[in-house]
Order: sequence, then structure tokens, then C-alpha cells
Amino acid sequence: NYVIRYLKHSPQLNREGLQRWENILMNHLESWDSPQLQTVLGNLSKLGLQTSSHILPVDLKLPLTLVNGLELPDLLQLKMTLNSLHWPISAEFENAWANESEIQLNSQDLQDSKVIRSHLQYLNCIAQTKVKYQSTKALFLSTLNRILLRVNALDSKQSLAVLYCVLKMRLSHEVFNGGALDALALRALKDPRSLSIDSFCLLLDSIPELSPNPRSSILDGIHSNLQFHLQSSRMDSSHISRILNVYTASQLDLDKNLVHRVCEAFANPEMQHEIVNVTSECLVLSLQTLVKLHLDASGNFQRWWNHHFLMALERSTEFDREKLDILLQSVHLLMKQNRSSVLDASSVSGIVKHSLFNALPLESVAILRNFTDDEAVTKRISLEEQASHQSTILDVKSSDEFETIFNALRLSNTNEKQLEFILKARLCKYCNNHTEQDSALDMNFIHDARLAFRILQSTIPNDYLIALARRLFNSLKQDAPKNQLDVLEFCIQLEQRLKDALDSSASSEERKLLRHALSETSAGLEICLDRLEHHHHEFGFCEDFLRFLSLSVAS
Repeated sequence: NYVIRYLKHSPQLNREGLQRWENILMNHLESWDSPQLQTVLGNLSKLGLQTSSHILPVDLKLPLTLVNGLELPDLLQLKMTLNSLHWPISAEFENAWANESEIQLNSQDLQDSKVIRSHLQYLNCIAQTKVKYQSTKALFLSTLNRILLRVNALDSKQSLAVLYCVLKMRLSHEVFNGGALDALALRALKDPRSLSIDSFCLLLDSIPELSPNPRSSILDGIHSNLQFHLQSSRMDSSHISRILNVYTASQLDLDKNLVHRVCEAFANPEMQHEIVNVTSECLVLSLQTLVKLHLDASGNFQRWWNHHFLMALERSTEFDREKLDILLQSVHLLMKQNRSSVLDASSVSGIVKHSLFNALPLESVAILRNFTDDEAVTKRISLEEQASHQSTILDVKSSDEFETIFNALRLSNTNEKQLEFILKARLCKYCNNHTEQDSALDMNFIHDARLAFRILQSTIPNDYLIALARRLFNSLKQDAPKNQLDVLEFCIQLEQRLKDALDSSASSEERKLLRHALSETSAGLEICLDRLEHHHHEFGFCEDFLRFLSLSVAS
């Protein structure tokens, strides 16, 4: 314990210190009694995961006697401590812990509310971990079935907690009595006042998975909760989004009048409070809901929707290219269905002036033409159409020939925007016409991409960069290109572009894709360097070798 306290303040051990620590732990593990070992484990868990996993020997096995004679709270605490330490637990120890827990849980009287709470704690503890052994899964199911025998003693929060554990464990109706799940859902929905709006949304999210075709009593419970929360002051934009997402993405037969009220909640003067900061997701889902309901947008809805849309457009983190595209497609669907336009003049103007306008695909820009005769929209469509007619240059296979024609177009004073579209269309061909099975790394692709990087300073869409990284990495894994120095240089350029895109991206989903693309590009860069380091003696010219050294330093 003294050593552990020391490690708290100096978490890095040198190799000799680490070896001594492991020896002490290995020598005393069998001799320490259960309370002593639990104290050590508890202190270890307080160090934090990084430190404790650093000082745990990989082959360390806990003595089975550790669980002997432990009371339920101690057994539970032991399991939680080991989970937090990421301790490598053997099948024998896991079985011993599960068997001891099963014996003690079985002996308890479920009429006692404290016993129900301890059962719930066990369910939650197991659901939070990656269950590897059958004994732990059997313990979960037996504990669950004992709780289900006393389902009427659970309150709304406890019922929801059990359902959440079932979902975490990915258990289906076939594993145990499916009717019991309905009973739990009904208990959770019984009293709307005791189920917060967040808990209600969590339950609603899970209903399609728990019961794709729920019985009428569950739907009645959902409706009574919806009714209650529509009149409360706690519903915000995220809650509206979650409710509408369940309705639009599932087959739940929810009351259409109530869904419509939720859809228009941010525009409803009856609400006790004004809903602010309506998200792009909420704005899109409200339109998709109207489409699914086959309803027109009321004048009040349109007024508030445009108000919140402009506010969201001003928030730099709210929209990306994909979200704005989906929103415009939803506007188009509603317009086709009801012949009514949602976008007003100020919203259209906001989109045209926004930095994302030039990144929108042609289909979305064409939708805007239904609402405005703004010169920027007309010009953008005209340029796209002109660029699409440049089939000769786009279909040229040789990158040298492509660059020759492209440079000729530049010298002939072709519009800069049109040149941008040609380059992007050329890149798009490489991004879209690539499959995992492609093995050869097409040097035309590298050449054209480097040309695009030179010409297009900051206007290559992020999804293009992501697709380029995927193509490059998949090809490099299978094939060694002829001109590896060009490939290495492109890797470095692409890596920098991806880093810049990651710094400026506001979308969490896009940032996740960019991070993955960055790791693929870095891995591709490593492959290039590794191959070059083994073959640099083959360079025919001194300048090639100097270029290799320069690129190695840059990477």
C-alpha cells in the first residue's frame, strides 16, 4: 500500500522498479488474505487506469480463495474494482465469483426493497462489462428473472434501468419471457410525473428494439407520457429530435396528432417556454415528419422554422455540407408532396451567402432555384453544367494528357470556377470508381490529385479527402508503386490537408471520419518510408536520394 501511495505521486517506474513491484505482487498474492488483497486492489483502482494497467503483470492470476466468504456488497465491489483496473480475469476466477454471487443472491428475500436494489446493482455491473464467460451471462439471466418475479415492486426509474441493462447485454425475447419486457415497459411508463423527459426519450429509443410491434397498452403509455411532456417546461430541441427520430425511423404506430404537436413544438405558442437553439437535426426531422404524416406546414410553423433555421445557420458548428444537403432534399420532398414551400426568402439568401453554398451538390443547388432567381444560384448551376460538358478532358486516361489540356484551358482564360469544377470532377471519378479489390496504385490518380492540391488551395471538400485517403491506403497495402517518391510526397500533402480539415471541422461525425482517414494516410506514409528505406540504394541520381532525405524529414 505504501508503494501504491508512492506511485500516486510518481506514476512512472523504471524497469528495475517495475520488476520489483511485480515480484512483490506475485509473491504475496497467495499469502494475503481477502481483506488485505481487496485493500490493495481498491488502492490500485484509485491510481487511474493508465497507471494501474502499466504496473499490472500480464500473466497475473487472482487466487480463487479471494471470493470465499465475501458478502454481497464486497463481491460486487470486488468485481467493479477489477473492471476499473481492466484486470485480466481468468475463466476459473470468473466462475468462482459468479457461483458465489449466485448462492448469495438466491438466499435473499426479494420482498425487501434493499435486496431489489442490490439485484439491480448486479445487473448494471455485469451489463457495463464485456461478458466473456457463460457463468457471468447465466448469473445475469438468473438475477434478471428473479427481478421479473417482483416486477410490480419496481418504480419507473428501476424498470427503465432493467430495460437498459437488457439492451446493453443485447438479449432478445427468445432468451426469456418476452411478456416480462412489456411488463417492465408498462411499469416504466405508468406514471409520467416520475419519468423525466430524458428517461422517457431513452425508453422510447429502446421500444422498437424491445418490441417492434408493441401492444396497445404500451402505446397508450407512450401517448400519456407524450401528452404530459408536451405540457411541461423541460422539453428542448434534443428531446423533439429523439422523439421524431423514433417516429420517422421505425414502424411504431404513434398517435399522429400527438406526433404533429411534437413536430411543431418549437413553433407552438401553447408551450410554457420558448425552445431555443433548435438544432439542424431537429429542423430536418420536423420536415421529414411532415412528409411521413402527409401534412402541410402551417404558416406559424413556417415562420418559426425559418427563424430557427437562420439562427442555426449563424452557429458555425451546426451545419456541414451533408446536413445542409439532407435539409434541402427534405424541403424538396415536402414541396413535391404538398406543393408548399417551407423556405422563405431570408433563409434562401442565408444559404446562398453561406460558406457551404459552393460545396453543395448540383441537385441541392437546383432545389434552391425553385425559390429564387439569385444570380449566384444561376451562375453556379451554369458552371456545373459547363463543367459536366467537358467529357473529353475528364475521360482522358493519361494524367500528363489531362494536365496538358487543363493548362491549355487555363491559358485560354477559362473561368476559374469552371476550372475548379473540372478538377473536382476528375478527383470525384477516382473517389467513386474505386473498390476494395483494386490492387494497382494508379499513378495517374497521384498525379491528378497533386495537381488539384496545387490549384485548389482550400476548396477540396472533406469527403473527397477522406475518399482519397481510403483509395491510397487500400492500394498501398497491396502494391508497390513505381515512382515511390511522388507517392511519398503526396502522402505528406494529403496528411497535412486532413490535419487542416480536422482542425476546422465542426461536425463530430465528420471529425471521426477525418481522424480515421488521417490514421490511414499516416499508415500509408509509413509503408512508403519503409519501402524506400530498403531500396534507396537503387536511386539512379543524387537528387533523387536528396529528395528522399528531404521527404523523410518532412514526414
